[in-house]
Amino acid sequence: EIDDRAHLNPFDTPVTRARLEFSDGDQQVPLYETSLDPPVNKSTTAGQDTVPLWTSLRDLFSSRKMGISTLLLWWVWFVLAFNYFGITLITVRVLSVNSDTHALCGQTSTNTTNTSVCRTTLDEYVQVMWTTVAEIPGLLLALVCLQYFGRRTCLRIFFFFSSACFAALFVCHVHRLVMLFLVFGVRAFINASYQVSFLYTAEVYPSRSRALGVSCCAAVSRLGAISTSFVAEVVLAHSLTEGKAIYTAISVVTFLACCLLPLETRGRGLD
Repeated sequence: EIDDRAHLNPFDTPVTRARLEFSDGDQQVPLYETSLDPPVNKSTTAGQDTVPLWTSLRDLFSSRKMGISTLLLWWVWFVLAFNYFGITLITVRVLSVNSDTHALCGQTSTNTTNTSVCRTTLDEYVQVMWTTVAEIPGLLLALVCLQYFGRRTCLRIFFFFSSACFAALFVCHVHRLVMLFLVFGVRAFINASYQVSFLYTAEVYPSRSRALGVSCCAAVSRLGAISTSFVAEVVLAHSLTEGKAIYTAISVVTFLACCLLPLETRGRGLD
């Protein structure tokens, strides 16, 4: 037999009616006050907890130190992608012209059809593959240094040595193995800087703005990856000195930026 109360309360079903056995005296407690709530109109509540993007971005500049850290981290991430993808693109060109003294010293080549500069041998491909192994020492170096030094100190050390390796690429009349070692060092220190930057960025922001802070830094780094292709493919084709000078100068500026980071997060709990 169908219960006549079913049409009065749509939640009153044989399954849920068993939960209404308890009562206050002789009066039964309404169903929606016990186990189930009435349906909520999601269209009226949607968007109530959303925060405008501009308001969220202001959290990244909530204080003077936080604002300085945000701007410096944007620059650091930009340069990390700029140098990381840049050294990947210029490795073959740097190694292939190492035997050409004029090209290595930065003299502009007016003969764009010179195939002796553009030709890449099997040995050069093997050497480029060896430089990719620098990713592993970079990870280990970051892991060891983070155990003994602060985040800012690690960034300063890694950017200092990557700048030194970039500057050493200017030296003429060096052996190919020395050039290969310098490229190896650049990739290792840049990769180590990447790992520390991920950690430092996640720790410097409070929980409510951590996701936005890291995502903004990642977005800025994409701009660096886009920009470096122009230097690696256009500027270096015109002059090696100009191209390597850009990478060296931008690394030195980033080292100075790391020295200006106002917050140290080692040993500090997450907010």
